[in-house]
Amino acid sequence: MKKIISLILTMGLLFTMGIPSYAAEYKGFTPPGLAKKGGLPPGIAKKFMDLDGFDWAREAIEKLAHKGIISGVAEGQFAPSRHVTKIEALAMIIRAMGWDDAADLSLDLIKKGKKEDKIKDKLQDWTKGYMEVAREKGLIDEIDLAQQNFATPATRQEVAKYIIRALGLEEEAQQRMNEKLRFKDTSAVQIGAVGYVYLIDAKDIMKGYPDGTFRPNQPVRRAEMASLVAILDEQLDDGEDEAQGVQTIKGKLIWVHDEKIFIERNKDIEGYKLGNDIKVYIHGKMKTIKDLKIGEIIEIKIEDKIVQEIWWKTDVVVIEESFQGIITDINIDDQKIVVKNENKEKLFTIEKGTEIKMDGKTKSFHDLAVGMKIELKLENGKVTKVTAATTAETFKGIIIEKITGKENKLTLQAGNQMKTFAVAKNAEIKEKDGDILSFDELKVGKEVQVKVENYMIVKIYTQD
Repeated sequence: MKKIISLILTMGLLFTMGIPSYAAEYKGFTPPGLAKKGGLPPGIAKKFMDLDGFDWAREAIEKLAHKGIISGVAEGQFAPSRHVTKIEALAMIIRAMGWDDAADLSLDLIKKGKKEDKIKDKLQDWTKGYMEVAREKGLIDEIDLAQQNFATPATRQEVAKYIIRALGLEEEAQQRMNEKLRFKDTSAVQIGAVGYVYLIDAKDIMKGYPDGTFRPNQPVRRAEMASLVAILDEQLDDGEDEAQGVQTIKGKLIWVHDEKIFIERNKDIEGYKLGNDIKVYIHGKMKTIKDLKIGEIIEIKIEDKIVQEIWWKTDVVVIEESFQGIITDINIDDQKIVVKNENKEKLFTIEKGTEIKMDGKTKSFHDLAVGMKIELKLENGKVTKVTAATTAETFKGIIIEKITGKENKLTLQAGNQMKTFAVAKNAEIKEKDGDILSFDELKVGKEVQVKVENYMIVKIYTQD
């Protein structure tokens, strides 16, 4: 609740202010969020010389720079009026929400080849961990990845979407896509952003301008994002201070790296700093960090934010587990599948001989398809059984967006909901009178009936 209140107060202030546009472009830019918390020692934090006219953001900027959460673009320069890019905005929101440990872990696993790099060379390496977390937490989706260049400036409607999704309000936003906005420039709001703009305005998080406009396509500047993150960071620090003292936490060991230990609990990955004289007990006997095994359930004792003791009792180790979700990607050559649920996305190897059941019948790996609902049984991290089910539905809707590319996609308005699906390469597309159409001949605004199998459109029939 504190986070939401802070967010409302901050955004209400930030996005009603006009920002001067005088900052020059600087070389040597270090993206916000790349530096670690902890920052520079007292008295060493650099002062920025270009904050005249930004007194409302000065304290926030200097505080975050001192803590190492953001940095300048050059010696003594912050460039407060420079536009913040999409990935920078995402990184700052992720750090404000306390998800940066998960971003660090994702980046480390990608570099070590233990996690698939889905971003490839589209962005700098430092962004990959944040992009993974943004995907896992639902701040961005596959359509965003396909359509957007995250190195370009973030607009007001895009930041609105990131924030609403970060607050867990995606479902409500989808239900508000047909709402009438109160702004004079409503026509400038993207169809797929109406619900986010409506909610962020209705909840007094981001307001319009005195002239009655929202300016959805106006880029957000670094000073605005810095002020937002400062408030959120302060609230998070308050929560951490309340939690200081002695704690015992139980969770699954995910990774030990760079003097930090990462564990998964409550479906989130958390990182903790290891003490210099840490004690490790395995089945009651003194051991070392190297004796621990990834994937095991451990308990850690924390004193003033530092891990002092670790316990692993083999009799409480979870040997068998399961993972349920939707298949989002398949590598036939290596027999690997990517499965995503509402909390995370994981890569699994299906070894030859693994039992595979589909709709109650024995099948092979090649029968699996993207979009299928699936449950995997695992023993010590190895898939031992796969249970899959095909899905199919037919409904009518109006085409509100069409994406042509390596994978064609349609976004349909069905009642008060918007649904986006990939279109199968061999999909049957016909006019109402039976004439065959190509995907390119489909028009936005056209009413269609579609058949969807495993979350992919296989048949399209026009209705008018």
